[in-house]
Amino acid sequence: MIQHIVLLRLRPPHTPDEPALQELERDTHRLGDAVPAIKEMRFGRNVTRRADAHDYALVALFVDEAALADYLDHPAHREVSARWAAVSDRAVADLYETPSPHAEE
Repeated sequence: MIQHIVLLRLRPPHTPDEPALQELERDTHRLGDAVPAIKEMRFGRNVTRRADAHDYALVALFVDEAALADYLDHPAHREVSARWAAVSDRAVADLYETPSPHAEE
């Protein structure tokens, strides 16, 4: 399994209270239904207000790299991603799910 992790930080003057951003949040939530390659997805606003925190996080689970590639190329993902790119900076990481070395302790 591959975890696709995206952190989004809004660029000024954008705020989560904007109607367009609230619509973008709803459309991002809908990716889970729109893109068959997504096995599981979580998305939402950050609940902490630390100076170094991002505003939103998305974590999606894919069975393999081919499924992740299908997601990245899916029109629904490309459209939502372009809208986020217009209002935010992002950090992305894709990692294989592996058990913690401390899981058996």
